Amino acid sequence: MPAIPAIQSYSTFNFPLNAYTKTCEASESRPVKSLLAIVKEKYIRDLNINLADQKEYQLNGRLTEIYSEIIGSQELLTYHTGWDDENAQPTDFPTFAKAINFLVEYSNYICDSFLYKLQTPFINIMGDGSVYIQWNDERAAFTIIFKKSDRRLSYYFREEKETQLTTKGAIINDKPLDTYLASWFKDFLALPL
Repeated sequence: MPAIPAIQSYSTFNFPLNAYTKTCEASESRPVKSLLAIVKEKYIRDLNINLADQKEYQLNGRLTEIYSEIIGSQELLTYHTGWDDENAQPTDFPTFAKAINFLVEYSNYICDSFLYKLQTPFINIMGDGSVYIQWNDERAAFTIIFKKSDRRLSYYFREEKETQLTTKGAIINDKPLDTYLASWFKDFLALPL
């Protein structure tokens, strides 16, 4: 087995997946781990998110920018009626948690399944207390709204800028992630790791 170079940080690790594995003798009872699994255990820690001391999430350790956006967006939970100097309504924890659950679930899936990193979105609140997540770059735009008044569905609008193809749709909250939508994210709003 060739020597493994010293690893300075996980971002410099460039070996193909599972390139080096240890061969176990028949007498050994412990499981074989790939080098990638060992490096991930040692250098790439999951990021723990604790929302208002009510709900916890784990985000892949490579997604630090998304983690920062989620942590910063928790300020939205402190807004009161009239936060826009008019009659804007505050959001509530279940609405905010739906949005964060969507972001964490899709970000982790895209990172773990495709080895792509979803671009960092913008998380904000609307006047009726709904929470939205928005991505916008040169290839595509995507906005999803988690309505405070509708716990079952969340509505999205997406645009592929080169073809000017637009789509409106909805997801059912608390259902398994839509792999087609995750693939679209990978193709238009994510970059290889």
